[in-house]
Parts: sequence; structure tokens; C-alpha cells
Amino acid sequence: MAIRDRIRVLIDVGSGSTLEEVVEATKEGGAVETHRADGLTYITETAKNGMARRTVTVADARVVAIIEEPDRARKEQDRATEP
Repeated sequence: MAIRDRIRVLIDVGSGSTLEEVVEATKEGGAVETHRADGLTYITETAKNGMARRTVTVADARVVAIIEEPDRARKEQDRATEP
């Protein structure tokens, strides 16, 4: 995913409640990546040089949903709502 793209993760925190974590590619050349390994889900914002800027780590059992929102979709939605 590219600049201004984002990934939202819904996390089960118990008692039927969820917590939403949002990781967005904020800098030019940055990206957001999702990786699953060893029972964990990692969502990482990376810089242009490939270094991790921010990482959210969640146990797979707690992940309710992972929602990828490309910037292109938001632009199309904005054009559709213009008068």
C-alpha cells in the first residue's frame, strides 16, 4: 500500500467491546504492510528506506477484522459525492 493508504484493525478487548487501531502511510514513499507469524498479526508503517516507523502487534485470537483502505478508494468516494 502507498502514501495515505491505511489499515484499520478491530481488536476484541472482551465483554463484546472492540478497539480500533489505525496505521496510515503518512510520508511520501512510505507504505503500510500486514504480516502474520507465530500467532501474531503485525501492521507496520515503513519509511521510504524500508525502516519501520510504527508497528502494531496483536494476537491473532484478538483480531476481529483487518480493513485495508487505499487512498484511491477515498478519492473515488469524494468524486461521487461532489455536487
